[in-house]
Amino acid sequence: MTSVMFILFLSAFASVYSNEVAISVEPSMDAGFITWQQTVTISCNWTPTSGRPALPDILVDGDSIFSDETYSEDAFANDETRRVYFADTAAEGKAALIIKDVTAADSRSFSCVVSRLGSSETLAVDILEPPATGVGAVTIVPDFTGVTLSWDAVEGATTYTVSVQPVGASEWTTVEVESTEHTFDGLTVATDHNVEVSASNAAGIRDGIVASTASFTTLDNRPPHPVDGLAVTAGTYNETSISLGWTLDSNAGENRIVDSIVASVADSEGGEAAAPQELAGDATAVTFELPVGPGVYTFTVKTVNSFSADIETGLTVSHEIAETTEPPTIPPTTTPEPTTTPEPTTTPQPTTQPPPPPELDCGDSLVFENVVGHPISLTCKIKNGVAEDITWSFSMGEEGSSMNETSLGENGITISRDSDANTTTLQIPALSTETAEYTCSLSEHDLSCTFSVTINPEPTPEPTVKGPESPDNSSTNGLTFVPFLLSMIIMLALF
Repeated sequence: MTSVMFILFLSAFASVYSNEVAISVEPSMDAGFITWQQTVTISCNWTPTSGRPALPDILVDGDSIFSDETYSEDAFANDETRRVYFADTAAEGKAALIIKDVTAADSRSFSCVVSRLGSSETLAVDILEPPATGVGAVTIVPDFTGVTLSWDAVEGATTYTVSVQPVGASEWTTVEVESTEHTFDGLTVATDHNVEVSASNAAGIRDGIVASTASFTTLDNRPPHPVDGLAVTAGTYNETSISLGWTLDSNAGENRIVDSIVASVADSEGGEAAAPQELAGDATAVTFELPVGPGVYTFTVKTVNSFSADIETGLTVSHEIAETTEPPTIPPTTTPEPTTTPEPTTTPQPTTQPPPPPELDCGDSLVFENVVGHPISLTCKIKNGVAEDITWSFSMGEEGSSMNETSLGENGITISRDSDANTTTLQIPALSTETAEYTCSLSEHDLSCTFSVTINPEPTPEPTVKGPESPDNSSTNGLTFVPFLLSMIIMLALF
């Protein structure tokens, strides 16, 4: 601290210049400035002397580095990681002030002072920053093949980069100028262009500052094309109110300027039949009310701009107004129908026959006699149809009790269908004691087959007597008993 206080005391009396103390700066000031955001080193150099070491200081705008509001805190910290660092190597006759990331605020005067030797000359350091703002609005004055651009000056800018590009092109034409105006020549007439203007200096362009952009269209010195598709759109054979229509496709396709459209009508003698009408440049229709009667009239529609005076840009169409109130067989304005090619003779297509109706095949017999407790199968076959369309029903007894297909299944009767054979079979596991009728039906076509099943009670079998040798002699028991009886009668007679 004592050394610092001495340095502060010394700096107050450091007005004596000595050529033994030198001052320099890096980067150099050869260009007259140092661009911003660099590290600047201000160095003091002298020849060391014997005896008590010399004490150096660097003055900023005439005050010690240690008393400057901007640099003193970092200088006292003696920390080389800070933005400002004072390096003192007096034993070697050196001292340095290192300032990092310099800005325009670091543009100041610096000098060195060394105890017992004096001070160096004063060195002015100029830090150059890019312009703080970009270019504002650009004024555009287009011509047929060129354009003049102008803008306000930007503070701190020494150079302006100006670019032009036809819309849709990939390349830009770019120039750098020091003035605030530039003219591009050699452009294409009636063409849309983009422009950009940016401001810079030797420090470049500040991050975040974008170029000013604008667009324009070069003037069109071409005459317009005539209208397209001019035709009478309303007005029958004997009406005097005639409407015309057209398009501007050719002009729009080439971006040609049409300032106005003039429509006129002349009678068969070439005289003016009605006052001409001047329409807007984008008009596509007009109506004339003709004060005169029948005749052939010629309508002319002409496009106009500043360069059409000596160019024919009119298109005409004729229309006849008939004297009669009866429509002519073929109106004069009727376009002939195109010749049509006769239709080729075609071979008549065969008439599609409807599919044959379905039939039910009930088999060879509809009457069955069976015995109680025995199973029976009934089958129906469908022709020209599917087995799934057939349904079964059942009726039994004198009272005519009946069941549908669902009820049959609930009573143990099974119904199966064979899609390949187109058949359906009803299987009764054991017949009851009553006569019944089973019907397969194709109700949609009013077809059915009814099977009548008659029940025959089964006879009760006679007891069977079997001898030791014969497994079943029931059929000969009566014949064996008669000889035996005769033998017994003969033996009683003999006794």
